[in-house]
This record gives sequence, C-alpha cells and structure tokens, in this order.
Amino acid sequence: MKQAASPLNGGQSTKRPRKKMSDDNIIGESPVHVVQPSHPDFQNPIDTNPNHNNGNNLLSDLLSPMTPKEFMTQHFRQRAVHVKGSTSNNENGRKEKKQKKNRFQPIIEDGMLNLDPLELAKETSSDSIFVWLATHDTQNKESTQDDNNKPYPHPLVHSIEVPDPESANALHQAGHSLYCRAPPPVEQVLVAQLLRDTGLGCGQYDPSGDSMTSLARGEVEMFLTSRSGGVTDWHFDFQENFTLQLSGVKRWTLQRGTVPHPLRACTPHYKATSVVENQLKATQLATQDFCFEPPTTTTANNNNNTSKHGNDTKGHHNAVGPTDTATLHPGDVLYFPAGMWHKIEVLEPGVSINISLMAANYATVTCQALQHYLLQKDEWRQVLVHNHDHKTLNAVDHLKQLLKDLPNIIQDFAQNQGGASAILPPVLLQPPNFQPEDDDKESSEPDDDQEEETKPPAKKAKVDVSAGKGSDDDEDDMEDDAVEAEPDKSEWADVAVEEETDDNIIDACEFEYPAGYTGPCSIDDDDDDDASKETFKLLKQHRLICNPLASLIRMDQINGYFARRLGKESSDQDNLLFVLNMNYAGVESHESAVRVVLRDDADGQFLNQLYQNRKAAAKNDTTKRPQNLVDDKAMKQVVKDCPKLIHCLLYYGYFILVPISAK
Repeated sequence: MKQAASPLNGGQSTKRPRKKMSDDNIIGESPVHVVQPSHPDFQNPIDTNPNHNNGNNLLSDLLSPMTPKEFMTQHFRQRAVHVKGSTSNNENGRKEKKQKKNRFQPIIEDGMLNLDPLELAKETSSDSIFVWLATHDTQNKESTQDDNNKPYPHPLVHSIEVPDPESANALHQAGHSLYCRAPPPVEQVLVAQLLRDTGLGCGQYDPSGDSMTSLARGEVEMFLTSRSGGVTDWHFDFQENFTLQLSGVKRWTLQRGTVPHPLRACTPHYKATSVVENQLKATQLATQDFCFEPPTTTTANNNNNTSKHGNDTKGHHNAVGPTDTATLHPGDVLYFPAGMWHKIEVLEPGVSINISLMAANYATVTCQALQHYLLQKDEWRQVLVHNHDHKTLNAVDHLKQLLKDLPNIIQDFAQNQGGASAILPPVLLQPPNFQPEDDDKESSEPDDDQEEETKPPAKKAKVDVSAGKGSDDDEDDMEDDAVEAEPDKSEWADVAVEEETDDNIIDACEFEYPAGYTGPCSIDDDDDDDASKETFKLLKQHRLICNPLASLIRMDQINGYFARRLGKESSDQDNLLFVLNMNYAGVESHESAVRVVLRDDADGQFLNQLYQNRKAAAKNDTTKRPQNLVDDKAMKQVVKDCPKLIHCLLYYGYFILVPISAK
C-alpha cells in the first residue's frame, strides 16, 4: 500500500527515494523530514558501547530505517530529520495506554544513571550545573514590548550557576530545569562515534579536550526539565546536533536560517547581552542584513518591518521557508543542522540529551598551514615595526611588498609542495582508535554560544593522537623544576628507559596500514620483496616529495643536551628514535597537527639514511633541484630493503606522492 504524503517530509513518502534538489526547492520544502520506524513497537536498542568502533555504525542505528548514505547525501546540513522510535507515539503529546519499550534504555541504565537528577549532577562533565529558572505566566504577560508595541511571546531564559549537585537537585525538585554536560563515559563515546560516522572533522576527536589542533570537537548536553509548559524560545546553534529524547515529551518548531555554515550561534532567547556584538559580527560575515532578532511568523511580504527609529527589528531577514513541528517522545531522535532556528516546548517533563558536534572549517585549516609555510621564510618571520621618524621602517610599505609576492607563494605551495595533501595527510583522514579518557572535568558553561563566553581549558601535557605519547611539558611542571634541586642521574635514567620501552612507539620498518585504510599499494604481504615491487611500480608513476609542513627530529637532539649536563651519555636507542611533527607553526602553542615517534631498524640504517640525506640537502644552497624532492639513490635503496618505511612516512605526512603527469 502506498504511503500517504506528509507535510512534514515535503510531500514525499518516506519509503520513496528522494532526489537531491536545488537550493530553491529545498527552501520551499518543510524543514523537517520524518522517518517512521520499521518495527511497530520500537527500534533496535541504542547503547554507549565503544564496540561501535569495531564495525557497528551508531549513525545507522539512530537513523534506521534511513541509511547513513541517504542521510549524508540528501539531508545532512540541509534539513532536520525526525526519527520516530515507535509508531505508537501520538503527535498530540499524550502517552498511549500501552507502554512501549524505550530503545534508549541501555543508555539510560548504563551511562545516564537511570535519569536520577542528583546522580547526573554529581557525574556531569561540567564543573558546575546551570539552573534555568522557571518563569510564571504573569511574567510572560509583562515581558518587554518591541518597537512596534507588540509583546515578545516568551520571556528570556535566565540561568544561575550552581557549583554543588545537592543545591541543583533541590532547585530541580522545586520546578526549575537543569542544564549541564553528560557524564564523561556517555559524552566521549557518543561524540567519538558520531564524528567518525558523519566524517565531521575527519573524525579526529581528542576526548581529553586539550588539543588545540584537533579537527573535531563535541559535547553532550543534558536537559532535565521538571514541569510542563516551559518554553525555550527561538535561537540557532553553530553545531551539528542530534537530540535523543530519553524521557518526557517536547514539541520542536523549526525553520531554516539564512546563515550558511555559521561561525557562532544566535541566542536572542538567552539573557546574555554580552554576546550580541560578537554574534552579529560573525553572522554578518555571511548575511549583511542579519539582525539580532528571532524569526517572525508573519509573511515575508509584510513591509512593516522597521522600527520607529528606522532600524530593522524584525526577523524577516533571519529565516526562510515554512515552519514545521516535530513532537519528540521517548526513543525519538531529532537531527537538526547548524543555523536552523528552533523553539522547544516541554509537554511532559523528562530528560533529553543533545550530541553537539563541531569541526574546523576550511579557512582555519588552510590559514594555519599557510602560516606554517610562511614562517619558514625570513621576511615573513619579521616582527611588525612602524616608526614615523624613519621612512625605512614603514609597516604598510613592507606589508605591501610581502603581499605582492603572496600569490606566487600560495601557487607554489599548491602546485609544487603538496598543497591539500600536505595539509591533510592520510593519518588525519583516518579516525583514530577511540579510548575513553578519565580526565578532570573542564570548567566551562555549555551554553548555546559557548565559544564566545569561555576560554580554552588550561593547556596540559600534549597527548599524541597518533602515537599516544606526550610531547610538551606542562608549564606548571617547568616552574616547579626551576625551584627544585637538580634531579639525580637515576631519575634521568628512569625517564630514558621509559621512553625506550614505550609500547606506542611505531617501528617504521614494520609498519602496517590501520584497519579500514587502503594505501596507494598493497604492503600487507609479509614478503618484503613483493612490497618492494609494488612500491617501485608506484614510484614510476609518482614523484616522492617531502612535506614542507613536516619535520623529523632525532631523539638524541632532544635528549642529548640534558644527558650531557647530567653526566650521562645519550642512550643508543636515541639514535634510532625520531619524532615526526607535522603542521605546528600555525598555532601559538606550536602544537602539532600530527606527532608520532618512529623507530628505525635495529642497525639504524634506513630512517637514519633518509634523515641524514635531508639534512645534507638543506645545507646545499647551490643545488638547482627543488629542496623537497627526495634523493633518488637514497630512496631506491630504502624501497629495496625496507619498503614499509616509505609507506609509514607517507601515511603520517612526511612524504607526499605527486603524480608525474601533474604540473
């Protein structure tokens, strides 16, 4: 039997394949696409088991029966998707007489502490809980009027910060709502899985939250409501969002916004005047006529959209297309994209969580890489100087000269230095194996505009995403070292032994591609002769160049100075270990986008050979060949005897393959 068309899915049957539509057609559609469950009672249960990383797909489980491919190609970043957990859910918000099993029960029991408000407040990832104060109806009638003497329909959200769980729980029992982040085991697993499944930020998630160069971030917000009737008025987020309704019922009203790929949220519902200027600056980069107002329900043809002062105070320029509603019951999922306006009404109190996903944009990634590239040039490392008494020290004139050469520098980087492949080597396109962190809680308010009101957490010792090995010492440790007595030699020896026996060091000559990654040619065979043959075939069609954003440092350079100061010779192993850093000068902390520790073969002849060859090439200023080309003789010897080393350096971004036909 053919399914009837629904206004919630733009007149399309949910069983009929949808064609990708033009932007104009999408704007005219309903902003919400509805997916009915394949089972009349409930969908498959959803849990927070990290084993989703071993083949299962959380995105698939949440969206079923919609496929991830259909979601990513036809809906992702285009429209909201409401996946119903049960066909028995009644759209008017009332419960059916016969209770159906909640498919989120494993999450509720295992990670969400059976939705106990006090226990959730104790285990939140946030340092503090934020209490959204309930507003009485009388206050709603007394809300401030706009410039056209029409009252705003709902009061502003006013929150207070509560440091202790007991006080937060007492306020919740008194009828107020709680807002904070989910417990770390829930947050880390759900964020890691959905970043990987959607590909946001290439799935590069650091659960510690310390990394300044991670391509992806995320958090899971908890909303604990205690009474019906509460309204969170119109606003939009800059993140991609998946809301899971664990208990209670909420009605969402959604409308498309006019700011594609927003850099900041817009929060006219929230009582925080300090964020308005930054939000306007960010949104008006994309839409000049954007105003800090919620969208209105009047028609776009209404010309009375200016205040008595001549200022545009209506939200007509802030939203397009029709509005639509989605009523979420326990077991339902709502995906809504960044920049989509939404308003939420509590029909029945309960608990929902929102998986909020963020990723670096192309402008940031590109500019950080170009900054690293430019800082290798003396003229670009000069500090800014302008002196009115000396015409030769004119900052504007000097900058003009630098900018004159900039197009040629960028063109050279893009065409001859690896370009996009230099910025995004294979290791950054392969989501890392996820291991939950048991870190200290971060101190930050998880509000809709968190990035504007909070600073990054204090920098801790860097945890290598690739190698799992720390790089930089904590600044506090450095201060402690300055006042402590000089460490004895036995302590230094213990440190050296620990580095040598670290299981996370990668043996470069025994490198294997990670599961799920297909390299440029096969090296899985244990026979190095076959791997050599395949690699030689590959290099007949490609040039091998060194990534200008990468550096290789032998461990004796790092440990040698202090070893000598302590009267101890460098370990022999230090001549076999190399630290590969990639793309680090684009951030003030010089944190690397990729950092991995590699070990040469036992005789130290292969990686050392390439290393010494590169050092010699850097000193040879008279050569006419590009400095990033690898010496043919050295390369051929390594390919013959240790082909997996070449693939290791390709994977981690030290080498780049450039087709010979490319110009």
